[in-house]
Parts: sequence; C-alpha cells; structure tokens
Amino acid sequence: MRSKLGIVALSIVLLIVGLFLGYSLRAPELEEAKSTIEGLKEELSRLSGAYASLKSEYEALSKKYERLIADYSRLREEYNQLRSDYEELLREYEEMEKYTEQFIEQIREVLYVRHFLLHDYIMDELVSFDGVIPALDYMYYRLNVTREPMTLELRLELLEREVSEYVTYDEPVIVDVADLLREIAGYDDELFANLVLQLVHELTYNETLYPKYPIETLVEGSGDCDNLSILAASIMRAGGLKVVIIICEVRRSPHEPLMGHAMIGVALSHPPEMPYRYGREAWYVEYDGEVYYIAECTWSYEEEAPWTYEIIGSLVGDNPWYEVKIKAVVAIP
Repeated sequence: MRSKLGIVALSIVLLIVGLFLGYSLRAPELEEAKSTIEGLKEELSRLSGAYASLKSEYEALSKKYERLIADYSRLREEYNQLRSDYEELLREYEEMEKYTEQFIEQIREVLYVRHFLLHDYIMDELVSFDGVIPALDYMYYRLNVTREPMTLELRLELLEREVSEYVTYDEPVIVDVADLLREIAGYDDELFANLVLQLVHELTYNETLYPKYPIETLVEGSGDCDNLSILAASIMRAGGLKVVIIICEVRRSPHEPLMGHAMIGVALSHPPEMPYRYGREAWYVEYDGEVYYIAECTWSYEEEAPWTYEIIGSLVGDNPWYEVKIKAVVAIP
C-alpha cells in the first residue's frame, strides 16, 4: 500500500517537475506571444481609429458629392436657360441688325436743310444759302449715347480739355458751309468771320444738358454758348482762320453775378474795321504772341436781324459784356 502511494506521489512530483520544466522552456515563447498579442491589439486599435476617421471622411465626402450633384444640376438648368436666352437675344440682334441696315439704306436719302439769310456789307446786299446736312452724318453724332448730362460749368471744363474732339472743322458738312461763306466773302477775312457770326446768331439760344457737335447744333438750329462757339470756331477754322475758344465768366451789369460763358477769338491780318464804323473799339485777347479779336456767338435780340450792326455783339471785335473774366484761352489745333 505504501509502495503504491509512493509511486503516485512520485508521479505527481514528476508531473509538476515536468510542467515546471516545460513552462521554463516555453516562457520566452509565451512572452513573445504576449508581446505579439499586445502589438496586434494596438494595431487593431489604430486601424479601428483609422477606419472611424475614414468613415467620417467618407460620410463628409458623400455629403459634398451630393451637394456637388445638386449644384451641378442647378448650374446645368441655369446654363440651359442662359443658352436659351442667348439664342433668343442672338435672333433679336440679327433681326435688329437687318432692320438697322434697312434704316441706314433708307436714311441715306434724307437731308436736313437749314436756310440762312446773311448780309454782305461790302456789297450791301442780302445773300441766302441753304446748308445741306445728310441725316446719316447727323445721326452719327446724335446717337452717341455715351455722353453724360453736364452743367455748363462742367461742359466748359470738358471743352478746355478736349477742344479738338468737338471742334470738327474737317467734317465735310462744316467744310461745305465754310466754302459757301468764302464764296461770298472772297479773301476778306473780316467779312468771312462776320458772316459766320451772323449764321450762328440766326440760331436759337437754348440751354442744353449735353456737349454738342457742330453738326448737331446746325441741324437742330439751337444751342447755348459753348455749342454756338464750337460751331462758329469750326466754320472759321475750316475757312482758314486761326481761332481760339475763350472760357470765361461774364456779367451784363455790376448788379448781376458772374456766370460761366464761352465765346471765341479770331486772328485777323488787321484790326476789324466794322466796330470802328459804329463808334466802338475792337476787343481782343493775346495768346501765344498773337492777337485774337473776340466774337460773341449768342444773340439775345430775337426781334432784330443779326446784321443790325448798331447792336454791340453783332460784329467781330464787339464786347457786349459789362465784365469779362477770362479763365482759359484754348487754341484750335
């Protein structure tokens, strides 16, 4: 009995020793396995975090994608609408272009005719002539819608800066008028200048909001001081005379305020004789070493003919103003 118990005890001891020896031999592997498991757990945790982050980004991108699809659909609809509008506008433009061509063809035969009656004081006779202006030439200027409305003061500043833009003395219509007046005056520059002055004095004084070109003033038969001065300067320059625009302030009496004004100065080979015949001196300005005799281009005497020479302001050299303050003298190139 004792021997059996001893055998059992020995077997248990040997088993424990075997287990201990086995554990001792496997311990490094177990530690390595534990380390691997820990590493895998960390990797799993990292991958889980990365997955969660990617999932969040995916969801955000999905929402952006949906918004982009919605924006694309909206833009596509807008594009289709714009294309439809463009095609409609193109059809309207082509139709308008066709009508414009027809309008131009029809208006080529339209002429504006201005009748003038002038006095040739050398021959002491009245001379009439017609200024003929093609409507197309007039429309070229009048349909210029880029002009802004301006006060007279602003127009005078514009004229001072851009005089060559408005004094269109090389315009065929202006050249034709100058040639007609030259036929009457011959080589008498004073008579020629006074005929030009009579012509603009036949036009109605009318305050305007826009700077006007000579053809516009001629066709419309009206203008204020800057418009009339531009027309007179253009015709005189086309007739071979040197001209300046005088930007000034004037008043008719000491009790009136000064007001902005424009008139012209014209260079003559000798002092004008006509003012002296009526007991008046000839007024002038000096510019760049040359004398320019002033000419008032507005006419306030509707009941009187422009050749009523007793009226101060009817002749080149007359100064109808009580006071003139010159602000600028602008040469016509």
